Amino acid sequence: MLAYTQSLLNFGILLPLFLALQLARDRRPDARRRQLGLAAAGALGAVLSLALFYGRYVPILLDMRRGRPMAEEQVLLDKREAQARAAALSGAEPAPAEEETDPYTGPSLDPWRGLRKAAWRLYVFYGLFAPVAVAGAVLAWRRAESPDAARFVAAWALTYLILNLASGGLPGPNLVRYNKDLEIIAPLCCLGLASAGEWIWSWTRAGALAYGAVFWLFGLARARGLLIDRLWLQG
Repeated sequence: MLAYTQSLLNFGILLPLFLALQLARDRRPDARRRQLGLAAAGALGAVLSLALFYGRYVPILLDMRRGRPMAEEQVLLDKREAQARAAALSGAEPAPAEEETDPYTGPSLDPWRGLRKAAWRLYVFYGLFAPVAVAGAVLAWRRAESPDAARFVAAWALTYLILNLASGGLPGPNLVRYNKDLEIIAPLCCLGLASAGEWIWSWTRAGALAYGAVFWLFGLARARGLLIDRLWLQG
């Protein structure tokens, strides 16, 4: 996760959410000491990640604040200038600038748009298994071995929802538009899919085997499509 700078935001939401739930619900005598320890560990981890990894991005942030163009921006400007010169020499009209269309961004506050984005992104990556992953996550929350584990699962799921409410529901494009929400929620989705399979197994082993086989075929089809799109067609 350190490879993505937005991971700081992800964990910056997950950890405080979990601590808030712990503060509100955990009444054990040593609860505050453990919560302070977790908060201190989280703060130390953030400081270390900034110092050892993300520090390299500070000069870029300062350049952005001062209005200095990035190297990638200059490459894009040079490319457009070369296209304009080629079009002028051939007598053709310059190609219009490419505009990225995103149905989940807009100039106004729209929480419903953020909720739709959260549902759509789950469907894009998990297909018809998206509702199974959600139902399985709820099942994992209800069957958690301890209240701490249940609250962590709840905070985990809420983190995904908040990230999409922020990126899709707030006026945008905004700074959290490209948050790595699916990376942080993927393990929870795996837990949800496994919990659903375990529940089906408790009712019918044949159904659980069929469920596993269908998911295996789904994964195989996705892998095949990815291989074709990114290797064969691009090659």
